[in-house]
Amino acid sequence: MTSRQLAAFFFTPLEPGIYRCNICELPRKQASRTGYTNLMSHLHSAHPTHPDEYAEFQRRNLTSLEAFGFADAVTSDMYDWLCWVVERNLPLCEVENPLTKKLVKMQSTSVVTLKTYMKRVATRVGTALAEAMGTSFGIMYDGWTSGTHLFVGGFAVFHTGSGLSERLVGLSPMEDGQTADDHIEFMSAILDIYGKTTEMIKFFVGDNCDTNQSLVTKLGVPLVGYASHRFNLAMSLFLSDYDEQISQIRRLMTALRLPNNAALLERHTPLVAETPNLTRWTSVWKVIDKYIRIRDAAKHVGTVEDLLPHGSDHRRIVALHEKLKELNSVCENLQHHKRTLEEVRALFDACIETYPVMSKYLDADAKIVHAPCFEKAVVKAIRGGVLSRAEQTILEPFRAELPFEPEREPPTADFAAVVLREAKRPRLGRHSAVKYVSLLSTVTPTSNRCERLFFGMQVRLGVSPFFDAPGHLRETDVFESQSGLMERWDACTLEEQLTIQCKLRYCGSLFCLILQLLC
Repeated sequence: MTSRQLAAFFFTPLEPGIYRCNICELPRKQASRTGYTNLMSHLHSAHPTHPDEYAEFQRRNLTSLEAFGFADAVTSDMYDWLCWVVERNLPLCEVENPLTKKLVKMQSTSVVTLKTYMKRVATRVGTALAEAMGTSFGIMYDGWTSGTHLFVGGFAVFHTGSGLSERLVGLSPMEDGQTADDHIEFMSAILDIYGKTTEMIKFFVGDNCDTNQSLVTKLGVPLVGYASHRFNLAMSLFLSDYDEQISQIRRLMTALRLPNNAALLERHTPLVAETPNLTRWTSVWKVIDKYIRIRDAAKHVGTVEDLLPHGSDHRRIVALHEKLKELNSVCENLQHHKRTLEEVRALFDACIETYPVMSKYLDADAKIVHAPCFEKAVVKAIRGGVLSRAEQTILEPFRAELPFEPEREPPTADFAAVVLREAKRPRLGRHSAVKYVSLLSTVTPTSNRCERLFFGMQVRLGVSPFFDAPGHLRETDVFESQSGLMERWDACTLEEQLTIQCKLRYCGSLFCLILQLLC
């Protein structure tokens, strides 16, 4: 039983800060939002048998739903408030909006109360996350700049019974520096919250920049760069052979966007001309696709007739359109959640086979790859291939010894039977007693989760410059980023945490992270 439940049962509120005991009818003072210390002190001193009385009442009046662990109406309403604010991307102050209070079915609450419940439910869920991480995991790490603030987000990557799991473990601005040592200190502070150390990190997924390279060198772990970044660099190299055709399309689209030309174009097609953003190859692909669709309509605009590509230029653009259509499908698949390193290698090999110019960035031994031996070893291990001595050494942290089973003596057989039996036996079965842990298959080659997290923060900031305080912004983003939130905590979890005192440590810029570490 909780103090809140006992206070609601044994006391009747008379006015703000004044309660009447239902047993002795004496008034007691208790300031709002200060807990129930005075009320509980009265019960313990004047009515020491109150726990037995409350338990007897509960035994006689417990409903069937409560008997099976269902939360009371107050907790259920608070759970609905939390879900509504987080999932709808709303500011915390929305719970105090008069119109919102009028329209929603939940009991009214305040920002202070909402934040209190957030802190309390985070305690239990954070503990569950620490248990799920185990002692071996990877870290996905990325940053995002907003104004003068550099926000850094870290996801723990580990294997569970259902497969790959990526959970946000840290989100905070870097305020004390941006060197490799500063990032290591930041990471150590995050992991310490869960009772983990940097020695438990088995791989690091991050941008292939100098800071991250220095960071992983000091940690002694391999760095897996972002596959999407490598693919974008390869696409820029691929499109460099089509600069003339892209320039022609850009000049055409610029002319079609002029008011008079746009009005004439509108008579023949609902599509609107757009110019490419040359810093993003996907923008070039969209503009080329738009050119193919509006070319016939553009012929009716006389002022741009000389700008329309003809002959070999047009045929080359059509061929480029088909190639970009294929390559865009690769780009979209790279962004797929839970994409593995082995799958990315298969996509890159197919691109290199069809477009050899892309091998400069997509090849397994490309200069941009920081740990080519590790990435090749992971792919081979997943595919069941033969590992070299160097690859076996680099995968040593992922090794799981198999239980020793003495080889049985084969029955007596003639020469031909022995030859056939040896041919059927797996070639590597006798030479390798090494199996790699499931964590190896979770090495993720992209930072999609980090990018989606930062995009959500950007959207939140874009709604209003006065949307929320920075701490509130990070709190709700941490809640929202956890894909397994609804599976890991519910109204009953919230009910169990109402009396838990949050023992949280404030580590400078990490304060919001320590408050909300959900999984």
